[in-house]
Amino acid sequence: MQKTRQSPLLLLTTHTILLLASIVLSSCVSAGKYDEMEAAKNNQQERADSLQTMLQQMTKTLVQLDANVSERSADSAQLHEIITKQALQIDSLARMLGDLTDRFTALAGNYNQLKATNAKETQKLLNSLEKVQQEVIEKQGQQRETSSQLKTKDSVLARLQKDLAAREQRLKDVEQKLQARDAALRSLRSKIAEALAGVKEGDLTVEMKNGRVYVSLSNRLLFASGSTEIEKGGKAALKQLSAALNKQSDINIIVEGHTDDAKVSNLGAIKDNWDLSVMRSTEVIRFLTQDGKLDAKRITASGRGEYAPVEAGSTPEIRAKNRRTDIVLTPKLDELFDILQRGK
Repeated sequence: MQKTRQSPLLLLTTHTILLLASIVLSSCVSAGKYDEMEAAKNNQQERADSLQTMLQQMTKTLVQLDANVSERSADSAQLHEIITKQALQIDSLARMLGDLTDRFTALAGNYNQLKATNAKETQKLLNSLEKVQQEVIEKQGQQRETSSQLKTKDSVLARLQKDLAAREQRLKDVEQKLQARDAALRSLRSKIAEALAGVKEGDLTVEMKNGRVYVSLSNRLLFASGSTEIEKGGKAALKQLSAALNKQSDINIIVEGHTDDAKVSNLGAIKDNWDLSVMRSTEVIRFLTQDGKLDAKRITASGRGEYAPVEAGSTPEIRAKNRRTDIVLTPKLDELFDILQRGK
């Protein structure tokens, strides 16, 4: 807190009162004492004048000082704020310094401890380093070996991809050939059905199964019961069929004889249904090659007896269905085999 400053004018007035009091008192003393006191009064008057002059100078100085104080007060407030902030910063830095000092002390202790065990730890680290270096060398060797194997596998993979592309192309070729074959078979079926249009319904079926055309002629049309001699109506149908097949030289022909499950009896040299089915198949082939002029190299005889029925059962109707001769027409697959052989 700022102290209260006493006015110099007040001090001078008090001094004057004391002086007047001394003058009044002098009237009661001797002449010698009075002169002495007069001299003292004059001296005091001079001092009072001197003090008055000093007072004026001091008053002027005080006014100037008051102005300076006011100006410095603002600066002091700003400096005080700055000093306060700096004090806070210094306090924070002091705390940080304390923390750093503590950490330095701890690190110094750790350093001394580490220094004591440094040789042992260094050796352990060197041993570990050597081990790691050896592992790196081994890994590098393995990596080179793996890279070599990878190159080999890449080469194999490239070859396999090339083979796969070739196989895919062959598959496309086969699919195209199969589509062409199926189209040819459909056309052949239509031509066979058209050529045999005069055959009585129930004595003939023409259908496609498993990439083949099956021309099925009933035994009622071809053979009498227990006989291997072709009937007149059957010969007419086979004549028409051979005319159509002669126009299809790329078709292989299998003639399959079929019987029902009734046992053969009293047929002389024919021992069983196997004999009967084969002999009927052979008789049809003989007619097709001799009378129908088909190339015998295209035809195969086959007898299947009772073992490939159209329908299972022993009723007269079912047995009649199973007694038949199937002429199986198969397109030559040489081109397909050639395509598949390219993949081997």
